[in-house]
Amino acid sequence: MGGQRAKPLFRLREKVASTASFWSIPSIPSILLYRWAIAFALPPAAGPFSREPLMAIFLPQVGDQKALSDFLGNGENWTIKLFSSNTTPAATDTAATYTEANFTTYASKTLTRTISASTWSTPTTATPSVSNYNAGTGLTWSANSAQNIYGYFVVGATSGTLIYAERFSTAISLINPSTLTIYPQFSFT
Repeated sequence: MGGQRAKPLFRLREKVASTASFWSIPSIPSILLYRWAIAFALPPAAGPFSREPLMAIFLPQVGDQKALSDFLGNGENWTIKLFSSNTTPAATDTAATYTEANFTTYASKTLTRTISASTWSTPTTATPSVSNYNAGTGLTWSANSAQNIYGYFVVGATSGTLIYAERFSTAISLINPSTLTIYPQFSFT
């Protein structure tokens, strides 16, 4: 079965919406970006077994739901931050790699790692198993000054350790006034 690749076990889905308006000019239509990124990948084994193909593990629907609940419902809370540096996320990044946004009224937001109506929703039992943050209403930043936003990064709220980052397909130019909304969603497929 050479050449076949295992399907990824875990995918991260983020939906980002941005609206902007300037003085009396009507609002620019919402821009919706759907992004999929593989969050976990297993490298091939080194040594005498390095030619063995990677095998995908199988999680039944109830396993998907349980794994996603455990992943989102336990551990250190996370902080989501927008970045204004023209940075492409890489495997060797740390939180210091990214320049955090600093437009007027900007503040990072907490992603609480619990399962409840106001944090991560109970993962669905269907395939894929999905959990939305804050009942899918999104996290919104309102800008009162101009700044280009290239993406967002998530760090441990206490440790400051970089958890993940995502660069938007194009920078979002915030103006005064404008808003940017991110809809965090995790999905196990």
